[in-house]
Amino acid sequence: MKFSRILVLPTVVMMLAGCDTTHWPNEPYRAIAPAPAPTTHGRIYDPGPGQRHDPEGYGRLIAGAAVRSGSSQVRNSNIVHVPLFIEDASGNPPNDAATPLVESRLHNAILAPDGHTVTRAEFDAPRGTATVKCEDDATQITLQLTGLIPNGVYTAWIVTFRSPGFDPTFARLAGLGTLGTPDGTHNVLRASSAGEASLTTLTREGKLSVMGKLEECALENELEFHVVCAYHIDGASWGPELGPDGRAVEQLAFIFRH
Repeated sequence: MKFSRILVLPTVVMMLAGCDTTHWPNEPYRAIAPAPAPTTHGRIYDPGPGQRHDPEGYGRLIAGAAVRSGSSQVRNSNIVHVPLFIEDASGNPPNDAATPLVESRLHNAILAPDGHTVTRAEFDAPRGTATVKCEDDATQITLQLTGLIPNGVYTAWIVTFRSPGFDPTFARLAGLGTLGTPDGTHNVLRASSAGEASLTTLTREGKLSVMGKLEECALENELEFHVVCAYHIDGASWGPELGPDGRAVEQLAFIFRH
């Protein structure tokens, strides 16, 4: 089945000062400690030197939120707030809504652009939809989100799993990469001051930016895939990678499964 092609909406790639990438002129950001170059740990769902909290519980959570794929267009409003990489100052899962959050990889505070530490209630505030559509040999994904961290920088990713799908060890992880082009120039969202953002991308069949490949249309040819948005604490995106450990945290996801 053929559909008309679309143009990918342009997005702006932010940078951390001192890094050799393009950024908005005179864009203010909150300086934090210098970081090493991105490592292999800077990947969606990878805990790196930190810890992943309750992956078994996450498996149950996403099983209940998954929307059935297998057709040429699917809309999913079952947003999942990813709990795997957040903790309190003592390194425990944050159970209270008022708890200030720390990311688990390097135990950095999860700071909002205005400098305050994000609470569990703020982390779990996003709502929205992900609409996935087959477009010739590609997968069109449109995100419409509210309740994001105001003025926050986010990146969007696709994660695929082999049969029979997600498991707590992540042994069946098959593919991982940016939405849109593999260079990461089309997967960046910047929330408005009201915490709203939208993005439309076209991800073509072929090699993904981090690992694996995407089939012709994810809805029809991938057993299970997750569309994940990560919040960048430092206000920077890192192209085809999530970035250095401790600089980003996965905040929300939409789950699609045959």
